[in-house]
Amino acid sequence: MIKTARLAPPNSLIIIEDSFGGEIPSSLNNGLLSFTASAIAIGCKCEFDGETNIKVMESSGNIAHPVVFDGKLKTPSKRLSIRTVLGESILEAQVPSEESTVKISANDLLEPDEIFIILLTG
Repeated sequence: MIKTARLAPPNSLIIIEDSFGGEIPSSLNNGLLSFTASAIAIGCKCEFDGETNIKVMESSGNIAHPVVFDGKLKTPSKRLSIRTVLGESILEAQVPSEESTVKISANDLLEPDEIFIILLTG
């Protein structure tokens, strides 16, 4: 399964959370991303400079970009949603359990225009 979207999200930021919602981090603390147990906020290419390509997949394959997040995310609905800060849905993926192992890779540590969200199973 590979799902892709290309957009210039408002505020150059996307939120990864359970489809029921999550506790969104209050700040990025001058970094690329910030997270809570139920949501991840990640910066993208400046919305005025162009689009960001977002891919959701089940295997990391041969991604050469650095891993910027490797951890667990609460997913009680067993559906992971990628949304804009305005709550608009970008992508969704079914996950097997109420806690998902998520790995995120990005091609730049400040303003990535490629973000890979890898959902690990098992």
